[in-house]
Amino acid sequence: MPVYDDPWWTDAGPEEHWDVDRKFTSLAPGFAHQVTTLTERLAERGWRPLLWFAWRAPERQEDLFAQHRSRVELGLHNVLDPLAMPAALAADLVDARSLWGMQTVSDPARPGQTHEVPDPRTFDKAASFFRDLGHEAHALGLWWGGDFQRETGSPWAEAGLGWDPGHVQAVSNTMLPEMQTQTRRAQSALAERRRLALV
Repeated sequence: MPVYDDPWWTDAGPEEHWDVDRKFTSLAPGFAHQVTTLTERLAERGWRPLLWFAWRAPERQEDLFAQHRSRVELGLHNVLDPLAMPAALAADLVDARSLWGMQTVSDPARPGQTHEVPDPRTFDKAASFFRDLGHEAHALGLWWGGDFQRETGSPWAEAGLGWDPGHVQAVSNTMLPEMQTQTRRAQSALAERRRLALV
């Protein structure tokens, strides 16, 4: 019977609880270097950059998409290399002191529901951090979520930012179909290796 071990990420727990080293490991190597340089440059500006999210399991992404919490079923956060190892081409960064600059409040129109609103204590600081993030991301040749479409009524739009200001990515969205195909192939190969190990 063939010996088979799942890739490390399959039993590493929810990605949002990974330590920063594991998050950096989950980025594509060249992109990890760019994100390291980006965090260094932001620190030189007096910020405390924090890699909030790097790679996300494709299954988790599909759940977020089904819940309308993401715009893509499989995105640049979910890239797997041909060996089914995480190789994210997107990352989300925040300043450790202001995070996203938002707070969760009860929704009076929908009892039992909550929504996020700007936190008056941290929103302006977060917006300033994201502007500096965009400046440094552009200088490194990265794409920045603050350039994405501005949503009417969004606090980020009112601050002059696109809908995902903490997001940076190594490639343009035109590469998404190619990356989705690569990831689906890696998922299929991983499933086949698991199947063969059970035979």
